[in-house]
Amino acid sequence: MKKYISFLLPRMVSCVLIAAVVYGISVSVLYDKYKGALERGYTAYYDRYTKMLSRYDEGVIDGTFLEMYTNFFYNDYVRFAKVTDDGSIETIYETDYDVIPVCFGVKEWIYVTDNEELLALGSRHYQNDETGFYINIDYKKCDDVQEIIKNYDTYLLNTFDCMAISDGYYNYPYDLFYIASELSGYCGYHVIGMKSYYTDGDTLYLGKVEESFADGGTKRPFGKEWDFTDQADQSKYITSDEPFGGVAEIRLPRVRPDKFFESKGDLFNCSNIEELKQQIAKYSDEDAIADSIWYCSDEEGEGGRKLHAVIREYEAGGNTYLVEYIVTTAGFTEYYRPFLIAYAVIMLVTGIAVSLLISIRPYRRYRRAYEDNAFKNNLIDTLAHNLKTPLMVLGGYAENLKDVSSAEDKNRYADQILAKSSEMNKDIEAILKTAGKNSPVLTKGSVKEVLTLEAAKLGIDIAITGDMTLKMDKEYIDNAIYCLIDNANRYKTADSSIEAVISSKSIVIRNKTELDKFTPGTGLAIAGRIIAQHGLRLETDLKDGVFEAKIIK
Repeated sequence: MKKYISFLLPRMVSCVLIAAVVYGISVSVLYDKYKGALERGYTAYYDRYTKMLSRYDEGVIDGTFLEMYTNFFYNDYVRFAKVTDDGSIETIYETDYDVIPVCFGVKEWIYVTDNEELLALGSRHYQNDETGFYINIDYKKCDDVQEIIKNYDTYLLNTFDCMAISDGYYNYPYDLFYIASELSGYCGYHVIGMKSYYTDGDTLYLGKVEESFADGGTKRPFGKEWDFTDQADQSKYITSDEPFGGVAEIRLPRVRPDKFFESKGDLFNCSNIEELKQQIAKYSDEDAIADSIWYCSDEEGEGGRKLHAVIREYEAGGNTYLVEYIVTTAGFTEYYRPFLIAYAVIMLVTGIAVSLLISIRPYRRYRRAYEDNAFKNNLIDTLAHNLKTPLMVLGGYAENLKDVSSAEDKNRYADQILAKSSEMNKDIEAILKTAGKNSPVLTKGSVKEVLTLEAAKLGIDIAITGDMTLKMDKEYIDNAIYCLIDNANRYKTADSSIEAVISSKSIVIRNKTELDKFTPGTGLAIAGRIIAQHGLRLETDLKDGVFEAKIIK
């Protein structure tokens, strides 16, 4: 008999291959969406920066505002520069890697640093008299901040992961990439919220700090918590309700893209245009994409992440500016690793589940046909063995019938022939009935009631102990019980009785017998067939003169 695995394996291989193809195609489509979003994100970056340079050229903002703005929107490196008439490059703002920004809102910032020159600045203030907009930046030192950020991947926020790239696809809210990115970004975007603090001189003292959601004030489930509160200075701590629900956001420090700078950093340190052009020419003509885009490179950065480096020229108010920036973008499989792994597992499980489902029916059909055929073959062998004796008896009765002359003897032999024929006919009818029924209709019923009823039909006393409720085809299983009781009665000793013991797991019918060995007959074959169709198992045993027929759940 074939095993289920032989039906399952070919179907499983097919279903898993189909799932793999679907997975590959869908991931490929998703990756194309990702690349498109990257391009829109790069464009959004440049558009944002050029708008700020236009405002700078008009005198509406200054370098301090540009600095704050680039700290508000994360990236790895930025330089805004002006090209003078003689071709020299004057830096307006360049990323400072010595500060960890703490944002209290768009207008209020603390820059945590160990740089003594920056600490000496104390604070800076920007005021726009026309609009009334202002920015305050205070330089402070704080050892506790290092304790918080040391366990974080510093590329978590200063990449395209959550903010910059999102600007590129916010116009596509029903995009699959957008949905997956929002879910992944929302789960991965950890705001480090400063709930209480105080400052004294050039030092920031932290109190309670926790991981919060980006909306501010709401603690992340299972998020980390820190408490640096000095109880001796408890009264000094400030807990603000504004502007972010009491949260000042500690941002991760900028990380220099050192791997890129080691190979091409001279591109971003040029002091005049001619030198910059010479440096660009060193790498390849392909890097010069257009007149306004002097250099653009996509390559592997730190940790295998994709790195995007751009140098672009921008004209505003008759002046020439340079926009230089480097963005580390989390690789597709890294950024969506939890999503991709979960998706792959779902597709694999789906493929296996489908193969299991589509294999069950053909296997059941095969098993039913196999069992039917085995039952019929077994029944034929049993019948051939069991009918041989009664046929010989019938032959003997017929021979005797020919030799006798008295009407009484003839009637006696004729009655014996009819009785034996009737017995054989019952066996054949029971066989045909059993063979013709493949799907029992099961209802709950008492096993004790069935035993009592079938014993009464046979006119046999049986001692029954216990009871249980069993799902059965009452019209069908009575044949099995009838056969088992009849078998026990035929072969029991004259001075013994039949007993049935019913438990929650089994039904045991036993009788004493003088037989030394036991050969299953037609009745037991029929009983075994019926019991198997009820999902039960029939076992027989002859030991120490006691025969047992056990039905096991």
